[in-house]
Amino acid sequence: MKGKVVLVVCLIVLLGATALVSAQSPPTHGVQVVRQPAELIATNHKDVGNVEFWNTRHNFNVSIQPASGWFVSAAQIYAGKEPPPVELNKKPLLKEFNCSRTFPTPKSSAMVECNLKDELEFTWGRNRSVYAAIHVDMVQLSKKGKPIRRNDAWVYYEP
Repeated sequence: MKGKVVLVVCLIVLLGATALVSAQSPPTHGVQVVRQPAELIATNHKDVGNVEFWNTRHNFNVSIQPASGWFVSAAQIYAGKEPPPVELNKKPLLKEFNCSRTFPTPKSSAMVECNLKDELEFTWGRNRSVYAAIHVDMVQLSKKGKPIRRNDAWVYYEP
């Protein structure tokens, strides 16, 4: 009988201790992903929407929110340890932007995920600073869904 009482007491102590233990540890400092917001600036220097970009361990992510009436038809992304390549007139040299997405049907908003290693040829090292450039092709559509106006815009981020 005495053995059963000791066993029950041990069981109660163990169950009580496990109830106090948290199953989730607090996040480690510096691990939280922070989205960087930026305005999409068109070639005519007007704000035509917003983007947010952030990276995970393996991907560079971009959320594109064009201004009212505009739709995303394509996006080209650059992320690297050097500034993005530009033409003499300071427009982005898009053929050097390794991550590109074209949307067969223009979208009112878009999310693009680029693999850092495979698409952007970027690997993490000691220097964690990343230059980023995002170029977006946009259209305005008629009531029938046909493009009636085109514009392009881009964002440049320097660490």
